[in-house]
Amino acid sequence: MRKTGAILAAVFLACMLLMVPDHISANAVGSSDILVFPADSSSQTVDLGESASYRWILFNNGTSPYYVNATAGTLPDGFSATVEPGRFILNPGNDTLVGVLFRSPPETDLEDVLLTLTVEVSDIDTGDMDSEDFVVRIQLTGRTPEVSHFGKILGVYDNFLPEPLDNRWGAFLITVLIWVAIGLLLIAIVLPTAGRRAKKTENVIDDTIVELVKGPIFAIIVIIGAFSSLDILGLDKDIMSVLETVYGVLIILLLTWVSFHVFRRVLIQYGKSLARKTKSTLDDRLVPIIDKIGAVVIIIVGFVFVIQYFGYDITFFIAGLGVLGLIIAFAAQDTLSNFFSGIHLMLDRPFSVGDRLVLESGETCRVLDVGLRSTKMYDISAHNIIILPNNKVASMKILNETRPDERSRARVDVGVECGADVQKVERLLLEIASSHPNVLKDEGSAPFVRFLEFGDSSLNFMVKCWVDKLTNRGKVESDFRTEINRRFAEEGIDIPFPLTVVKLQRE
Repeated sequence: MRKTGAILAAVFLACMLLMVPDHISANAVGSSDILVFPADSSSQTVDLGESASYRWILFNNGTSPYYVNATAGTLPDGFSATVEPGRFILNPGNDTLVGVLFRSPPETDLEDVLLTLTVEVSDIDTGDMDSEDFVVRIQLTGRTPEVSHFGKILGVYDNFLPEPLDNRWGAFLITVLIWVAIGLLLIAIVLPTAGRRAKKTENVIDDTIVELVKGPIFAIIVIIGAFSSLDILGLDKDIMSVLETVYGVLIILLLTWVSFHVFRRVLIQYGKSLARKTKSTLDDRLVPIIDKIGAVVIIIVGFVFVIQYFGYDITFFIAGLGVLGLIIAFAAQDTLSNFFSGIHLMLDRPFSVGDRLVLESGETCRVLDVGLRSTKMYDISAHNIIILPNNKVASMKILNETRPDERSRARVDVGVECGADVQKVERLLLEIASSHPNVLKDEGSAPFVRFLEFGDSSLNFMVKCWVDKLTNRGKVESDFRTEINRRFAEEGIDIPFPLTVVKLQRE
C-alpha cells in the first residue's frame, strides 16, 4: 500500500510540475527537505480594484513529516492577501498546493507591489525549523489619475476662477453652488407646475405630497451634488470613507423623514376620510391605532437601515431583540399594561377626544389625547392638565357627560313659604323654564315642575328641563335662579329662610 501511495504521489507531482513554467526551478525552504515550486510566473499584472490568485506547490522530499505555516507578507495600505491553506502537516512523499488570493484597491498611486509568501517549516521528528520567502512582483494597471491642483468645475471643466478661488476648494465651492442652483430651479419651476396641476384635481392627497417633498428633494439634490463633488478635492481615502458614511446616513434619515410624514399626513388622512364615509365605526377605531403603530415602525426601520449601513449584521440584532423582548416583558409590565390598555381604549372608545368626563375622584375634565401609554385630560375647574396611565383609566369608573349626545339635563330646586299657592308656583316655574332659549321644548323633552315635599319651613319644588348643549347647563341653571328670584318678588311669593321655633313652657 505504501509503494502504491508513493507511486500515485509521484505521478500527481509530475502532473503538477507540468504546469510549472520551464524556466522556474524548485527552491528548498532553508536546509529542510521541503521543496517549493512556483505554479505561476514571478511577475504578474493586476487591474486596480481586481483580485488574482498565485499558487505554489510544496513537496516533502524527505523521510520526516513537517509542520508547515504559510503566511503573506506585509502589504501597502488598501491591499490584502489571504493564504489557503495557511497551516498543515506535510508527510514524506506528499505535496500540497498553497494559494494566495491578492486583492487590489480601486485607487492607489503605486505602480507595482511585491507579494511575499513566507513559508515556515518544522521537522516533527527532530524539531528543526527553517523558513524562506518567495516573492511575486505584481504590476498594477489603471492608476488613479492625479487630482488637478486648480480643480475642475463639475469634475469636467477647467477652473477659470480668479484668486482666491483658483484652486481645488474654489472649484469645489462653485460646483456645490451649481448643485444648489439646480435644486432651487427644481423647487421654483418644476414642483410649482406639478402643484398647480394637483390643485385642479378634487383629491387633496397630491397637493399634500407636492408640499411635503419640496424640502427633502432640495436637500437630497444638494447632498448628492456635494458628495459627488468631493473628488475635486482629492481627499485622503480615510476621510472619504468617513464622508461616505455620513452621506449614506443622511440619505437614510431624509428618506425616513419623508416616509414618516407621507404616512401620517397622506395615508392616515386618506384613511380617516374614508372612515368618515363608512357606516361602520371599526375603521374609525383602527385608523388611530395604525397611525401610532405605523409611525413607530417607520422609525424602527430607519434605525435598522442605519445599523446595516454601518456594516452590522441585523440578524444578530433581531435575535437580541427577541431575548430583550422577554426581559422587557417582565421588567416593564406596567408599561406594557398601559400600551395594551391604550389599544383597548382606542378600539372600545368609551370616550373620544373632546368628550367631557367626570372622574371617579370627582374632577370634571375634557379629553385632550389618548396615547399608547397615557391619557391627557384638561381639568375644567382647576385649569390643570391631568395625565393618567391608560391601565388606570381603563379600570376607573368614569361618567361621560358627552354621551349619548350633547344634550344635558338642568335641575333647579326652590322652596317657597308655607301657605303659598302651589298651582301658581308651578305655573311660574314652568313659564320661566319654557321661555329660556337654550331649553328644549319639543315633545318628550319639554320642561316640567314637581312639588317635591313639605320642608321644615318651606314647600319644596323642582324644575327640570333638557338643555341643548352640555356647556350651556350651568348658564341655564344660573338664569333660572335669577329669573325665579325676580318673578317671585313681583308676584309676592317669599322664599323663606330655615326657621326653628322654640317654645318655652313654665311649670
